[in-house]
Amino acid sequence: MKPLHAAALTLIGWYLVVPPVEQGQVKNDAPLSRWNIYAPTETLSDCQHSLILETKHRERDWLEHETVLSAPPVRVEQILNGQCIASDDPRLKEK
Repeated sequence: MKPLHAAALTLIGWYLVVPPVEQGQVKNDAPLSRWNIYAPTETLSDCQHSLILETKHRERDWLEHETVLSAPPVRVEQILNGQCIASDDPRLKEK
């Protein structure tokens, strides 16, 4: 691999992104350019690990309060639908 290519690869990071919320509803079908960056990470593995940890944490919180809540709160639903996306993914720039 040429040094220039190696340098370019090191600049690519990963984002844990979550869908936007509009009028109290999670919009999973919104274009990725409208999704919110929840956590920037350096590697795909780090992003996937963050997503797993956040999902477990949010699910645990929801289960502890499920007698009060009939459906997952919006924040829980956002995390459950989160995705890991490369920071240079062109879909993040689409408008």
